[in-house]
Amino acid sequence: MCSSKRYYTILHNNESEEYKRFINVYLQNKYVLPVREQIVLDSVYGVNGTPLKLREVAEIIEVTPERVRQLIHKSERKLVEFLSVNTKF
Repeated sequence: MCSSKRYYTILHNNESEEYKRFINVYLQNKYVLPVREQIVLDSVYGVNGTPLKLREVAEIIEVTPERVRQLIHKSERKLVEFLSVNTKF
């Protein structure tokens, strides 16, 4: 995964407050994604336990690890767009 995305470092410390806030925002807004994309992000983010590697997620949804990477990118873009339109600061 791309280490230039700040939240990837947050995902490695699931005891931190940042991780808990990140997951909370994701869980509150994941309904905008198709179920398949929710499964991918839930798995990669470790929502239901330990975060899975791309290869492990690929086996679950029966695609290549590269396709999982593409789905992550696509899903995250959708969430960012949704949040930028629907979040008031």
